[in-house]
Amino acid sequence: MEVIAEIEPTRAYEKLIKFINVVKGLANWVDVPEAPLGKSRALSLAVSIVVQKDFGIPAIAHVRVQDHNRIGLRNILGATRIGGIRRVVLLRGDPVETERCNSRSPEEVIKDLREENPKAEVGLLLSVRKDPKEIMRRLRSGADFYLVLNSRGPEDLIPYISEAERLGSRLIPYILVETSKNHELLSNSLPNAPRFKISTLEEVLEKYGSLVDSVLISVPGDLEGMREALRKAKRI
Repeated sequence: MEVIAEIEPTRAYEKLIKFINVVKGLANWVDVPEAPLGKSRALSLAVSIVVQKDFGIPAIAHVRVQDHNRIGLRNILGATRIGGIRRVVLLRGDPVETERCNSRSPEEVIKDLREENPKAEVGLLLSVRKDPKEIMRRLRSGADFYLVLNSRGPEDLIPYISEAERLGSRLIPYILVETSKNHELLSNSLPNAPRFKISTLEEVLEKYGSLVDSVLISVPGDLEGMREALRKAKRI
């Protein structure tokens, strides 16, 4: 199974080293979100390039399409090419207290990304809380992969696996892991998001592994918890 570890888009290089020391050798890729929970951090693309250049781990960069006008967005997408980024997730982004610079949807930006960086795989977010018709519509938007949010278990993916395979795309479930250390953090910041206990994670990952070949693991606020989760995933 391909294991993707979510790391924080930190501004501090020393903190980035701590993340890398945890995930290196355990994760095949790192995923760098953009302004998670609507809070400004370092640019995902910049952190992703640093991760690849300095530490040799392939990174998935996120681009919030609402934050840039058309020219600015094309510049960002073009920078993914010169930066050697091979996977890019397009998203609107979590709400922030600013006006949108761009009203285009992530699906509408897919063509721009493919023109600016033809070698990159294009990813979109896919929430299984949406209406099934809306989920199918997004699946047919032409992305190469989808990060599946709000999955309570493998059964939430089953209705969409065959369609994704037919279209030549992949579903990558986002696994939010709860530990004793980050329980309060997740309860406050992501109270409605499905969470998985680290004690049962291996069993959960085995079930997902029967349907998909990649998972994205996130353990906010607990580096040792991330290390333990990745070790469990590596055994699957």
